Amino acid sequence: MAFLGQCWKTLGRPRVVQFDNAREIVGWGPAARYLSRVLRLCLRFGIEPMLIPPAKPERNGSIENFNGWLQVRLFQRHVSRVGAPRLELQRLQDAVNTQHLHPRLGGLTPARYRRQKQLSKLPPRYTIPPEPVPLAAGRVTFIRQVTRQGKIHLLSLTYHIGKRLQGQYVKAVLDTQRHRLTVYLNGRVRKRWPYPYLKS
Repeated sequence: MAFLGQCWKTLGRPRVVQFDNAREIVGWGPAARYLSRVLRLCLRFGIEPMLIPPAKPERNGSIENFNGWLQVRLFQRHVSRVGAPRLELQRLQDAVNTQHLHPRLGGLTPARYRRQKQLSKLPPRYTIPPEPVPLAAGRVTFIRQVTRQGKIHLLSLTYHIGKRLQGQYVKAVLDTQRHRLTVYLNGRVRKRWPYPYLKS
C-alpha cells in the first residue's frame, strides 16, 4: 500500500489499476468478501481495481516482460552495501522513465508523456493510514473465465452463470454504492445479484 501511495504521488492517480489475484490484493477466505485494504485504498481515491483471471499471467504480459528485463539487470550486479540494491533500483527506474521510448506512448519516454498530461496526484506529504480504510463508492472489476460447470469464482464466492457460457471470459463488476454484482458478456448484462457483504 505504501508503494501504491508513492506511485500516485509521483506518477499520478490512474483511472484503472490492474492486479493479479495475489492474497495481499484480494484477501483470503471469507474475509475477502469484504474487500481488502488494497482494494479499498483504490476506491478511496477514485481508482477502479481490475483483477485479471487467476493463473493467466499473459493477461499481465507487459509487466511480466518488464519484471524479467528488470530482474536480470538488478540481480546480476555485485553489491557491497545493504542499501546498494535500492540505489541500483532507483537508477534503473530513472533510466526506464527518462530514456526508454515507448511505441504505445507515441514514441515518447514515460516522463515526457506524463509532462503532456494533466495528472491528479496525491499530496506529497500524504501517508497511507495504518487503520482500516473505509469503504468508498466505486467499482471493482473482475475478468473471469466461466468453468465447465457454468460458474465463476471471485472473492471466495461462486456464482452460477450458465453452462452455455463455459470457457468464455466475462466481466463481473462489483458496484460498492449499489451493493450489487453484475456480469457482462460483450457489453451486455447476463446476470445480476445483490452483494450483501460490503461493510464500511
